[in-house]
Amino acid sequence: MEIADNLDIRPADLTLVFSYLKRQACPGCFAASREGTLEVQSAPAAEELPINQHGKFLSGYTNQRVFFSYFRCSACELLYCPIYFTQEQLDSLYKSQLENMAEVPLPARERTQKAYYQLLEKYHTPTGGYLEIGADIGLFAKFVSISPKVDKLFLYEPNCEVHEILAHQIGNKPHKIITKNYSAADIEPETISTAVIIHALDHILEPRQLMRDIYLNLKPGGVVFIVTHDESSLLARLLGKKWPPFTLQHPQLFKPTTIQALLKAEGFDILASEKTANYFPLTHFIKGGLTAIGLDKIPVPALPKFILPIKLGNIATIAQKPLDAMS
Repeated sequence: MEIADNLDIRPADLTLVFSYLKRQACPGCFAASREGTLEVQSAPAAEELPINQHGKFLSGYTNQRVFFSYFRCSACELLYCPIYFTQEQLDSLYKSQLENMAEVPLPARERTQKAYYQLLEKYHTPTGGYLEIGADIGLFAKFVSISPKVDKLFLYEPNCEVHEILAHQIGNKPHKIITKNYSAADIEPETISTAVIIHALDHILEPRQLMRDIYLNLKPGGVVFIVTHDESSLLARLLGKKWPPFTLQHPQLFKPTTIQALLKAEGFDILASEKTANYFPLTHFIKGGLTAIGLDKIPVPALPKFILPIKLGNIATIAQKPLDAMS
């Protein structure tokens, strides 16, 4: 009762709240959740509903706005959900999802992932062991697998539905696809040169623990490349609670300062933070934008099939384990 009261949440039936996880502390800095302030809430809020009333576990690119309430940490300013799904509920929901951005044509998604890879190459060349959290159908890992300098890929992907296509993308390169949640104990210490987390860190219940584990597996000088939504972006401010990343899948959302603070807290040095673009066919982008603001009934005329890079408020953060890091 105390948690619900402190968080200023008004569920119709408090017994529903207690089937969810109650996070007592900020996942970024561990400050007490009761010190946070409510910032974004849907109507109804997801925590006011039993899990079987949440509908489809949607990506958020819809005008149906049901999500867990987001609070702002008073200490580090991370935006997160103090009440959220349990890990068991998440594992069940993710086992049979469509691949990420499945509604976007494959050539456009490939262009987006290629641009991510080119950005990584500006700061670091993958060699030796490679680790990816949330590998999806392997569009990014495919570029890594081509490199003769990479000898083995460890690919974590909870969605069993995409494992076959993920393996196909990698071809004959030695690899291991793992369904269970990643742990540093799965891989020999300091054998990974490159760790990649593309639109997965905002899905992780314990992001500090994840980064701690990755730090242990990285060689000194190894790099982690992370792509996340930016909740401080202009698009987020313009759309408010209709911003698509306010969705059931995201227990927290980052901005440049909060993700950098999290990485620094686990010993990483920040190499760069850059805005990224997603590639979309023009018609798809217009239809998606209209849907997000509730105007999906407006017809969109046939347009040229251009694939355009569009900055939607995403950021890439590149960080390094110090060369002089002690084992």
